[in-house]
Amino acid sequence: MQGLRMINKISKRALTVSAFLLLQVLAYGCIKEFDLKTPARIQSRIEKETAEFEKCYAKALERNRDAAGDVAVILNIEADTGSVSSVGISRTDIDDDEFIECIRNTAMEITLLPPPNVPVEGHYTLNFLYRE
Repeated sequence: MQGLRMINKISKRALTVSAFLLLQVLAYGCIKEFDLKTPARIQSRIEKETAEFEKCYAKALERNRDAAGDVAVILNIEADTGSVSSVGISRTDIDDDEFIECIRNTAMEITLLPPPNVPVEGHYTLNFLYRE
């Protein structure tokens, strides 16, 4: 029961996805095919994974109650499938390898439909803060 109450408290804390920081079109000369709504679609898709990112954070808090801060995530999205081909972490305030691996695995499950038609690299900052 104690763990269940802790999870409920965690689900009420703030997980925010920062404003879209950077979007790079990596295709050769395909800029005209790029949908300008793609950044908002990617951010929306990340926000739909909030519960999964929160599970990663809940486990990190079990290991360290003081874990908090930003995780800067880089998503590389395939043009034809919309699937994430790689996830990079450019910066993290939470020094927990299991947490970072969980964030990576969760982000790898993201698929953008319809696909963006060009390879896309999106930079996002996830903010994790525990509030009682």
